[in-house]
Amino acid sequence: MLFLITNISTFSFNTVTAGSSNIEYCTAIVEAIDEKNKIVRNKAIEGARDNQETGQQLQAIDKADGGGSIVKTTVEYEKKNEAVPDPTAYFDFAAALYKTMDAHLVNNA
Repeated sequence: MLFLITNISTFSFNTVTAGSSNIEYCTAIVEAIDEKNKIVRNKAIEGARDNQETGQQLQAIDKADGGGSIVKTTVEYEKKNEAVPDPTAYFDFAAALYKTMDAHLVNNA
């Protein structure tokens, strides 16, 4: 799947946390694109995630040996109150997703 990302792009998605049947809807907006440093930054603007996740940054870093790149993900979140749990399920999901994507890319290179 290919996406054209611009500074005015918004995107929406649904997530289901493991062990839960709740579907969470979220809309985010691309806040900034730094083509020189290969960084895309987005911010949640609507939905369940905006109760804790405030932003995410993706950066592609070229490997020194020229053999591809590494993607660094930074997630920022703010607890709106003490009753909001830490987003550990989100972090677990992201780690599993990136490991699966990495294995697929390595096996199909």
